[in-house]
Amino acid sequence: MSPDQQGRPGPLQGRAEDPARYASKDRVLLGHEVPSRGWDIQVPASPLREEYREFLPDEDNLQLELKDAERAEESDLKGLPRKFAEWTMATGALNELDDGDILVRDGSLRASFEREKGYIRRLGDEAMDIHVAGLSKTCTLYTTTSMSLLAAVGRLAADCNMEGGWCYHPVAVTTDRLTTITAVKLNPAGRIFRMDILGECGKDEAMEVASTLSLNARDACFPGYPYGLVDVDMRARVSGDEVEIYRRRLLSQIRDRKVLEAIRDEMNTLNYHDELNRYAGED
Repeated sequence: MSPDQQGRPGPLQGRAEDPARYASKDRVLLGHEVPSRGWDIQVPASPLREEYREFLPDEDNLQLELKDAERAEESDLKGLPRKFAEWTMATGALNELDDGDILVRDGSLRASFEREKGYIRRLGDEAMDIHVAGLSKTCTLYTTTSMSLLAAVGRLAADCNMEGGWCYHPVAVTTDRLTTITAVKLNPAGRIFRMDILGECGKDEAMEVASTLSLNARDACFPGYPYGLVDVDMRARVSGDEVEIYRRRLLSQIRDRKVLEAIRDEMNTLNYHDELNRYAGED
């Protein structure tokens, strides 16, 4: 443990050096987003319950330019209304928090689509003195030498004999929407995660956020990962059994045999992964 600047003990150690200091040719690669000039595809959205409608975005915000839709994964397009709803619900949750509290999102604070940025910007504007952070279970950032970013930071931590929990600040600061990217190890037995903090964030603030999250990352089954995010994942997870119930219910409502066969043909082009899972006993 290392004391913070106020002399109070903190569970994490901190490093604030520029990554170029230890690897001048290893720089973080961040994607460049192309400004939109026209919208061609509409992603439909309707709530399962009427009380959820307030969280869904306006239909205009679900219009995508063709080039954006072509480079997006199908799962991203289907989940687009949910992504907007998550930002809206996060903004609403600020009313339950006080200055100095932390709102944590499962995933990065990066916008996948152009119109998503407005929702994130609104969240940042209304947060004021509430910290908004995002912790990613996976990180696809690489250095310019094609090394995984988190692996590079982990190697640096090992070379510097960093023990226990720590926070590396900053890895990068995005320019399209000011977000500070850090790397954290919240528990000595845990993994390294990417942690985003909305807005321009100094070392002391990053250490405060990471130290607070570390207090919630002590579960023996998930060391280093905040248990609140584990609980959220479990509550939001759709089991294979539940998917099968809805699949059968949908197919039972289709009376036209030709339509039914066409749908089954489409499903068979996508579900061979499920066949392998069944073979492996992972129903």
